[in-house]
Amino acid sequence: TKYAEAVCAVRFREQDAAGNYSGGPMYYIRNGLHQRWHWLAWAFAIFGTLAGFGIANTVQSNSVSQVLEDFLAVPPLATGLVLMGLVAAVILGGVKRIARVASWLVPMMALGYIIMAVLVLVTHVTAIPAAVVTIVNAAFSGSAAAGGFAGATVWAAIRFGVARCIFSNEAGLG
Repeated sequence: TKYAEAVCAVRFREQDAAGNYSGGPMYYIRNGLHQRWHWLAWAFAIFGTLAGFGIANTVQSNSVSQVLEDFLAVPPLATGLVLMGLVAAVILGGVKRIARVASWLVPMMALGYIIMAVLVLVTHVTAIPAAVVTIVNAAFSGSAAAGGFAGATVWAAIRFGVARCIFSNEAGLG
């Protein structure tokens, strides 16, 4: 179904006066189906937007606000308002601003992650040998093998089930 969605999105996309393309389910529903089904394009757009607010943004905003509240006593409402303003400034700038911010932000996030990982290792350098010994001893025990097999089995079942369900056709995501 993913292939069909991609083909329909390209086949029924529209080009504006500036030469920019717009496409996706709203467009192929409106432009590809009979006129009596055009209301579905609006419904998809509305419910997709609502799902985006409920699924996409709230999880990350909640994670940031919890950390800032726990460690810096920043009220969650203040964090949410600041994040909302930053995201709005990026999104309202269009695709080019989104790309510019992402091309700067993603490397900075990776660099920050590496710096923090090194910082943790440096500040706990005396615990590294004991941690390595514990990992090696625990990794080669009978209970580790049984637990690993059971965990891998459950993980694979969940991963492939969820992947086939949601990511194949975006079921439940709008």
